Amino acid sequence: ALQSAGLGEMTELQKRETDVVLGSGGGGFSFAEEQIAHWLSGDKNPSPFAVSSSIAGMISSELSIAFGLRGRSHTLSNGCTSATDALGNALDLIRSGRST
Repeated sequence: ALQSAGLGEMTELQKRETDVVLGSGGGGFSFAEEQIAHWLSGDKNPSPFAVSSSIAGMISSELSIAFGLRGRSHTLSNGCTSATDALGNALDLIRSGRST
């Protein structure tokens, strides 16, 4: 998807300014489980994404982490219209100038 959008090769500045907005009924728990395992093993320096990945917005956090994106990270989860609502939210961010 990033390649199709012309975002395959991004600078660090572009990554800091790239938002992730998506709609989903749920997401994966692997990263949150990994952070809990690190904490329980004595590693008291969890990822800065540890909390955000363990709540409802975890799927957008997982994508942000996977691709090194540092902009806003939002997940809308409200049933069958989640993806449509996410597209509308992203469009509003772009139109208002709060995102590029």
